[in-house]
Amino acid sequence: MQLGAFDSEAVAKAEWQRLDKRFSSFMRGRDRLIVKATSGGRDFYRLRAVGFADIDDAKRFCATMVAGDVDCIPILAR
Repeated sequence: MQLGAFDSEAVAKAEWQRLDKRFSSFMRGRDRLIVKATSGGRDFYRLRAVGFADIDDAKRFCATMVAGDVDCIPILAR
């Protein structure tokens, strides 16, 4: 589940903390994963939540996030 892309790892961590406070019971059991990526010579940091049973579990999580006005994309880890 991708919850955003940010200019720094620190900003990604701060966003996780904000979401964890706002959706504390829903975030329980999910772990944070921050993945550094580069595009067009620019580094950025993808914030992801992991710990889903399957893609349907991730989609349900995403639906709740979207209902709370949070961007998210269900993804499959490869």
